[in-house]
Amino acid sequence: MALMVGAMTIHNIQPGPQVMTSNPGLFWGLIASMWIGNLMLVVLNLPLIGVWIQLLKVPYRLLYPDPGVLLDWCFLRQQHEHGCHPDRCVRIYGFPLCSASL
Repeated sequence: MALMVGAMTIHNIQPGPQVMTSNPGLFWGLIASMWIGNLMLVVLNLPLIGVWIQLLKVPYRLLYPDPGVLLDWCFLRQQHEHGCHPDRCVRIYGFPLCSASL
């Protein structure tokens, strides 16, 4: 919606409820495009219902990994980009471990 407001502002159209009366073609074109988009989504998603059902059978532990694994990945990523600094090690490992021990 923010893009639509920006586009209308660029074209000197004041966004708001007055768009229905001042630019009915734009308003009804927007409504029609939303209907067409929703119909396209229905057509695309109906054949994929089986895929969504199969996705529900994936174990929870595979969909949401252990927070420790995520912390390790973040630590390795920042070391790859910025090198090793002891203060970063304390921030990444020390604070979460202190809070977990409470």
